[in-house]
Amino acid sequence: MPVILSKSHAANLLSLEYYQNSDYSLKEKSSFYLDDYDLTITYHLFVNSKDGCLTMTSEDECIANITFTFPAHVDLIGDCVQIESAFVKREYRQMFIGPTGYLSLLDTYNIVSDTEQTEIGVHLWRSKLARMTEVEINIVKDLNTEFPTIVQDADGNDVVYQYEKNGNNPLDPEIWGYEDPDPRMISSVISPKINASMDETRRDVVLLAKKNKF
Repeated sequence: MPVILSKSHAANLLSLEYYQNSDYSLKEKSSFYLDDYDLTITYHLFVNSKDGCLTMTSEDECIANITFTFPAHVDLIGDCVQIESAFVKREYRQMFIGPTGYLSLLDTYNIVSDTEQTEIGVHLWRSKLARMTEVEINIVKDLNTEFPTIVQDADGNDVVYQYEKNGNNPLDPEIWGYEDPDPRMISSVISPKINASMDETRRDVVLLAKKNKF
């Protein structure tokens, strides 16, 4: 992220059995009940030394994955994971399963976004995670270089990316950019249309989500 991709990427939905039978260990397991849908969703957090996945199941059916890797610059951003792919089956997408999965993952790690994002992914960060009182989102530049930095204000405080009801967040052009070579993509997901940069893809920018310390 934050280049906004004009096309969705292929789904990367791997089964619970795949992770159970591969070189992954189960780090955490939790469940919650959705009253409105009479469903119990179970989260399994699998990790190895390089990467991992938060799988979400309902009645033993895998319905969603959040896959991630472990970035190098933990001194700057703490014990964290960087999102590689997030996918929820279409029939489960209105149940808030994805954002709840991110919250579950935040119980164990800070979360860093990818450098590319589909429109649905942008909507997740910008309109859902950024409005959660439990979550603080910061802006990180040059993560994969020798000197990554967290964007700060004039007083030296980390800038917080927050949800704006009117959709006109002044930080948006500094965070989001459109995919080359055509920056004129008209959003079908994000409403109102995001004020992304028209001349920079912002591939050097990622977002960092942390659990708020109340």
